[in-house]
Amino acid sequence: MKKSELQSLIRECINEERLLAIRSKIRASIRKLVSEGATIQMIKESLEPAVEGRYRDRQRMIKINGKEVSSIDVDGIRGFDYPEFSDAFVSSAEFDDGTPLTDEQIDQMWKKYPDDVQDWVHRVATERYFNR
Repeated sequence: MKKSELQSLIRECINEERLLAIRSKIRASIRKLVSEGATIQMIKESLEPAVEGRYRDRQRMIKINGKEVSSIDVDGIRGFDYPEFSDAFVSSAEFDDGTPLTDEQIDQMWKKYPDDVQDWVHRVATERYFNR
């Protein structure tokens, strides 16, 4: 694999999938795979788990009514509010099975896991701010 192909692949993965928070890990992983003789297809396949879980908080699972919350959408991201993003809020969220949370369930999520949800909101807001 040529250096330009590797750089293009890294750029595609980072920009297309908005993986700002783990750029250095992706680059290190790709370099290691290339040094081991991996093909472009093998590299893309190895990155899929990271892409699928890009907004998942694996350190602490957020559960409402016994179901894991797997994704959130954040609104209220304003450039003048960087880096605090104090206006950012969860506009919607989904469980692992794709079922959307109700407004009441989003409120319950904030009450039960305030620090975790705030960290998640901030992480998503930061990723979107740098990838607009």
